[in-house]
Formats: sequence, structure tokens, C-alpha cells
Amino acid sequence: MTRDGNRRYDGPVKRAAEYFIQNPPSCPFFTEEPMDGHCTFHSGGKAEVFVIPRHIQDLIDIRRVCRNQGFPLFILGGGANILVSDRGIPGVTLSMEGLDNIRLENNDLICGAGTTVNALVQAGCDYSLTGLEFLNRLPGSVGGALYMNARCYGSEIADVLSWAEVLTDDDEVKIVPMDKNDWGYKISPFQKKGLIITGAAFRLSPGDRDLIKGEMSRIAASRLEKGHFKAPSAGSTFKNDRKFGKPSGQIIDECGLKGFTRGGAAVSSWHGNILINKNRATSEDISELIVEVQKRVKEATGFDLEPEVIRVGDWD
Repeated sequence: MTRDGNRRYDGPVKRAAEYFIQNPPSCPFFTEEPMDGHCTFHSGGKAEVFVIPRHIQDLIDIRRVCRNQGFPLFILGGGANILVSDRGIPGVTLSMEGLDNIRLENNDLICGAGTTVNALVQAGCDYSLTGLEFLNRLPGSVGGALYMNARCYGSEIADVLSWAEVLTDDDEVKIVPMDKNDWGYKISPFQKKGLIITGAAFRLSPGDRDLIKGEMSRIAASRLEKGHFKAPSAGSTFKNDRKFGKPSGQIIDECGLKGFTRGGAAVSSWHGNILINKNRATSEDISELIVEVQKRVKEATGFDLEPEVIRVGDWD
């Protein structure tokens, strides 16, 4: 059903939506769910079917339905690094937000993949465990941060990972221990394998809660100063490349692109690598801006900027 409880929805009847209305799962689901509220760019169309599993068995059941019925399946984390097509996401969007439990075992914080990064960091502080402070105020979910090997302030989430829990293509739940050989700059082993991250454990160290709070405050202030929250965005749009000799934001700035716009999207005036939804931008506006920035930087410097943002849904 839709968020207002009405089972009617815009546009032609779509096969996945029709199937789920006739065969409702045991967990919450919605048809024609607007995705602008589920991604940090605040743009994009609707998810044909939006499902919120509460248990791993829900994941298994939904994926089996998609396989048997031939429905496309998209796994949604916190929506912090995606650009949803204005035409929406066909098939089933499986939101991990219902898998958000946190527990402590020795000095390991163990959580579900749908746990927000902020909730994980706050739990570390509550238990007087240090190691997660650099992630404070990072938008998105733990599963998404692991998938992208989120990196900031000289550290990456792989640095504190003990193990990850995954659902395999064979519907088996497995533990993947940390192996540094599988990780790199914005690279994780989950990008190459057909695995769904369902949980993770982080090895932390006992610390002073006041010092932990102080570092969290410093990181939060730094993010505010850099303008991460001034407008809807995905944070850094492009990866940094050591071969460039300088950060991507500096390169974009030196190319005179701060404030450059496409439709309602803009390169922010305060940071060259933060592209924003300035004025009700469509995802197409943002996509065109990304491409134009890449083109102009390439022409001016020869550098190929690689986006961190992933396009999802019905793109050409």
C-alpha cells in the first residue's frame, strides 16, 4: 500500500507492485514510494515496491520472490551515496533500515547493517569505547559505509572492522572476517561479490568518555565548517586520486567551477567537491552537472574525476 494506506498509485500498473499487493509479505511494504525522502540528494522518482525487512528471514523471502518472479532487486542503505533516477526504481527496493539493532560483546560493538553510522558512533561513546569518532555525523547506514569503505579524516571504516555478517547468493548467513587484502581506498570486498551485508562487528578500545565526546564534537564542527549540511548533497561527489597531487575539490575550484549550475543543481560555493541540490534539482540536473564537471576538469587538466555517487534506478 502507499504511505497513506491507499492501494491505488500513479501510472500504469506495474508487475512487482501488483504482485506484492496481491501477495503481501510479512514485513512492511509500500508501493510507489517517493525516493526523495530516502536519499541525501532529495531527488529522484518513486520505488515501485519499497520493502522494509525486520529479520534476515525477511531478506531471504523477498529475494526469493524477486528471483522467482523476475523482479529487479535494489538494496538500499542510508541513501547517502546514490542518485535515484527521476523515473524511479523498477521492481523491489529493499531498505535495510529495519535491521538496526546494536549490542556489545566484550569490546566489540555488533550492529545490523541498517544501523545509522551516527547511532553506531553514539553507542561507542555511551560504552566509553574509542575508535569510531572519525565517523561522527557521517550520513548513511553501516552497511552502506562498509560497502563503500567510507573514509574521512585520515581513517576508514575498515580500520575498525572485526568482521561482517553477510547473506550469500545461496541464502546462507556467513561471517566474513576482516582481511586487509580485500580492502582499499573506497574499495570493499562486497563490491565484487553477490553478498548482502546484514551486520558487522567493530573492534574498539576502552577510552575516556569525555575525550570521546570532545573528539566527536571536533569532527562534527569540522563537517559543519566544510558545509556538508548546508544543502542536500551526497557529501564528496568525486573520489580523490593521489595521482592528481591535490584533492578533487581543489582541482574543481582551480578550474573555476565553484557555483557552476545545471538546472537546480550546483557546485557549492564553499567546496568544489560538494555538488548540491540548490533549487529543487532533478536527478537529471545533478547527473548532467556531474558529467559537465568531469568534462571541464578533463579539458583543463587531463584528469579523469571518478564519481563516488552511484546512479540507481531507471537510467538510460
